[in-house]
Amino acid sequence: MKVSNDVPNAQRLGYILNQVGANPLSLPIHRWIERQNPRMISLRSGCNAPDSEPDERWHILVDQVLEVEV
Repeated sequence: MKVSNDVPNAQRLGYILNQVGANPLSLPIHRWIERQNPRMISLRSGCNAPDSEPDERWHILVDQVLEVEV
């Protein structure tokens, strides 16, 4: 199995998993991210919105509200 070192997309995935209530799935991702010395990134790739809310757990600048349907 090939393992990717794509920290930004792992951050985004972990954040989204938390938003949909899949916290048990996000825990191993969070542990791995914290060992990678992550930097703060935008939720949307390539976006740099100055009024973004920071999510310190995932090191994400939330520049777009996720609409979750359950």
